[in-house]
Amino acid sequence: MAILASALVACGARTSLSPEGEAAGGGGGAPVSATSSSGTSSPSTSAGGAEGGGGSGTGEGGAPAACETLLWAGEPVFLGPPGAPLAKVPSLIPLGERSVAVVFEEVGGGSTLVSSAVDPWSTWPPRTGPVDAHFPVPFGGSPVAVSEGDAGDFAFATSDGVGGLVLGQSDPGGSSFLELPGATGAARFLARAAGAGPSPFLVGHGPPTALVVSRVGAFAPGEVPVPLGPFGCADRPVATDVTVFGAGFAVASTADGPLDDCLDPDFPGPPIAGQVHVFDRAGMLLGADAIEREVALVDIRVAERDGGGWLATLAEGDTSALIQPVGAEGTIDAYALHYGLLAGGDFALRGWSSGSVIGGLATLQTGPIPESPSDSVVVTLFDASFGYVAHTPSSPRAPLRPTGRPALLVGPGGRSFLVAFEQTGEGPGGAASTIALLRADCAPL
Repeated sequence: MAILASALVACGARTSLSPEGEAAGGGGGAPVSATSSSGTSSPSTSAGGAEGGGGSGTGEGGAPAACETLLWAGEPVFLGPPGAPLAKVPSLIPLGERSVAVVFEEVGGGSTLVSSAVDPWSTWPPRTGPVDAHFPVPFGGSPVAVSEGDAGDFAFATSDGVGGLVLGQSDPGGSSFLELPGATGAARFLARAAGAGPSPFLVGHGPPTALVVSRVGAFAPGEVPVPLGPFGCADRPVATDVTVFGAGFAVASTADGPLDDCLDPDFPGPPIAGQVHVFDRAGMLLGADAIEREVALVDIRVAERDGGGWLATLAEGDTSALIQPVGAEGTIDAYALHYGLLAGGDFALRGWSSGSVIGGLATLQTGPIPESPSDSVVVTLFDASFGYVAHTPSSPRAPLRPTGRPALLVGPGGRSFLVAFEQTGEGPGGAASTIALLRADCAPL
């Protein structure tokens, strides 16, 4: 199986949940210019290796190899409540060193947020817990944003059914909820700041064509969301994402102009800008930066890594996502990786560090392969300068039919990678789907 071909370019200006018992290469793409709140950005030393090599072998000073080979741990495991025709939109939420909540929507005569706790890092196939129901999703399709919660819980935000938002936390014994007065529109994203004990949440919400960001001080009765302001709008739906970023947060969004607060009287235009805003735990804006493309952006992703983050943008009609390093205060580096995508596929990205690689990039790509018994599911690792490190071989023997946005989680020590996606198929009543889980491991572990 051919590995991903990539091209580097220099661009211009309560109780814990616990379980029971081929990528396509591509370069090119639309030109991009970088604009920052402090001026035009320039390549940083963290991404200066345009001809960066692989990450295998022994690192400087005798550091161990990052990942000599990446192999599948075994055949996929499938989750889904019996009798439910559809299981959709998986998220992977770490609940501690060993346990992970697989959170997804069960659709069948209504929509319900459900979860199963798994221990994916000890053995494969993993121990899995029962599928627990947590919250009925209003209108059978309102967006649900999921994140880590307080110790042993995952958190979620969604519509309360009457125009507002609700913030919830769940464990196997049930769920608890907070109304968020003043926070309206659909839930776009949710993140909880790192740290033990009660921590603040950042909630993205609003209509499809704009983004409002609000801070919730803690998951506690009486907490009122504090709006941090609108962060861009456009004449069509804007894409958004969020990640924990050091002690605070990084928010990524598309907009009709760089760092547009959407408060001017002009009619909004197409979302040609991709922007990053970095906040501390208190909601103070620490820095912001933006890039512009010549055509509208249709997707944006952001992920934390050691010393900063990664930003991925996808332009309308493009066959590759543009992935760029992000500095600790939100500055977008001008160096970029053109990450080729399969037609009709999707991807996920995470920061990754192991052995001699610090601040690297882990990507997951899924997509159809015409006339093949199994579609493509590939994990690829790069170092901090986009040097290729390793990728998984052909998909396991079980036929895979991924659809929708996949999820990727890096395991303890950066040596294993958990993958989740919606697996399509046929059930007794017609179309059906389950959530598929796979684990990839660096060899030797």
